[in-house]
Amino acid sequence: MRIIRGTGLKGLRAFLPKSKFRSLTIIRPLIELHKKDILKWLESKNISYCVDKSNFEDKFLRNRIRLKLMPQLCEINPSIAQNLYNLSINTALDYDFIYTFSRKEFEKLKRGETKREIKLDLEGLKKNHPAILNNIIRIAIEELKGDTRKLELRHLDEIKDLIENRPSGSVVHLPGLSVRKEEKRLIIQTLIL
Repeated sequence: MRIIRGTGLKGLRAFLPKSKFRSLTIIRPLIELHKKDILKWLESKNISYCVDKSNFEDKFLRNRIRLKLMPQLCEINPSIAQNLYNLSINTALDYDFIYTFSRKEFEKLKRGETKREIKLDLEGLKKNHPAILNNIIRIAIEELKGDTRKLELRHLDEIKDLIENRPSGSVVHLPGLSVRKEEKRLIIQTLIL
């Protein structure tokens, strides 16, 4: 679904059985089980369960994908579900490594933080690979706003252009944020109080 809507590496990843979110560890003990196996176990134990009838209505994109697109893709490649699963697992592992590395870089480059702004070392940012730089910026924005909703690739590209090409004193305005380049710092500031 996220491929259709447009996503990056983060959006392609699957949920891992164990993952970290800030200071929380999230454990999903049933994530690797197939629905049919869970239903079979419930039936063997004579345990009733509920079925959400809205899962069979095609007014939701996720249902249209599951009910219409997936059967067509299975005709082309019967292994498509397993292949997409493998892609999402491999992407999750890769993203976890990239995110962990980016988080460490973010902490090294942070030069000050308040509830309203984060200051990052400008020269240190410039030395990072574009993929790591994107993640450092996402982490900084998430620290300030609590999420990265409304942050698009074009916003990240504009911030990278600010870092690499624009003069000191230049500002980029984003949804709910401003990003200012100073001589030695990049200052990301929330506009929401």
